[in-house]
Amino acid sequence: MLAAACALVATIALAACGQRDTRTEIVVWSWEPSMSTLARDFEKANPDIRITIKNTSGYENLNSAIQDGYGLPDVAQLEYFALPQYAVSSQLLDITDRVDGYDSVYTPGTWASVHLGGRVYGLPMDSGPMAFFYNEDVFRQAGVDATKITTWDDYYQAAKKLKQIGVYIAADSGDASFYDAMIWLAGGRPFHTSNDGKTVTIDLADD
Repeated sequence: MLAAACALVATIALAACGQRDTRTEIVVWSWEPSMSTLARDFEKANPDIRITIKNTSGYENLNSAIQDGYGLPDVAQLEYFALPQYAVSSQLLDITDRVDGYDSVYTPGTWASVHLGGRVYGLPMDSGPMAFFYNEDVFRQAGVDATKITTWDDYYQAAKKLKQIGVYIAADSGDASFYDAMIWLAGGRPFHTSNDGKTVTIDLADD
C-alpha cells in the first residue's frame, strides 16, 4: 500500500445509465490473474468502494509515478525482495496497527517477508516454493537412490557419485537467487539488515 501521498480519493464517474458513481475508488496495480475475482468479491462486501485494476508491472513504472507525483496506485503488487527498498524510503504505508491477528493467517516465512524493523508494510499474496527434479535413469546409473537423500551430506555424497559418471546433480546458471536459496536452505544467513533497513551487511564466512 502506497504512502499517504497516495491516499484514497472519492471519484465521480459517469455510468452507462447516466448516473454518477459516488463510490470511493481504489486503484490497484497488479499482474496477478485472480485479482479481478478478488476485487469483485471485495466490492460485494464493501458496496461503497469501487476497485479499478490496472495490469501495470515493472518497477520502472512505479518509480516514475512516485517521482512524478501523479498517476500513483493506491495499492500495488510487489515482490517480497522489492518491498524493503520502498518501505525504507517511506514510499509505503505502515499498516501495522491495521493487521492485528493477521499473523495466524499466513505462514511464518511469508508473514516475515512483509515486515521491516518490526513494522508491517503489506499483506502476503503467495510464495514461490523451490523443488528439485531429477533424472531417475541417470541417478540409477550412478548408484544413487534419490529417496535416501534426506540431509545435505547425503546430497553432497550423491553429487560426488554423479560427477564420477560425468554429470552434475544441479544446473547452476549463476542465478543469484539460486545461490542465495542454497545458503538459506543449508541454514546460512549471509545478509544481516539493521532494524531501520538502511544498512545491509554481507557475511559469507562459515562459522
